[in-house]
Amino acid sequence: MLIATGVGLLASISGACVFGDDDDDGLTLVPTATIVAATETATTGPTQVPTAAPTATATTTTTPSIPTTYTVQAGDHLAAIAEMFGTTAQVLAALNGIDDPDLIFVGQVLQLPTPD
Repeated sequence: MLIATGVGLLASISGACVFGDDDDDGLTLVPTATIVAATETATTGPTQVPTAAPTATATTTTTPSIPTTYTVQAGDHLAAIAEMFGTTAQVLAALNGIDDPDLIFVGQVLQLPTPD
């Protein structure tokens, strides 16, 4: 009966349905060599663990808005403002109708070029 218990345990682990005893209930007696081979196969093969299917998640990303204007502050120079926004003083002067790039005023609103 100890063999039948071991085979029953093996059947539970490996998914097989094999039991052994000698009464007339239609079940087959399993030789000990088969149990050993089945045990080796069950313990040495790779174990596959079912995993849950990945679920889709919605993510919302916001693109930082790029300023289109800049208000001149005390101490600003057109070249420094241009450098902050990745352009040149000549481009800012042309875009804003400034004849003298050295003459800008506090509170003046400058149009900035749109990035490509």
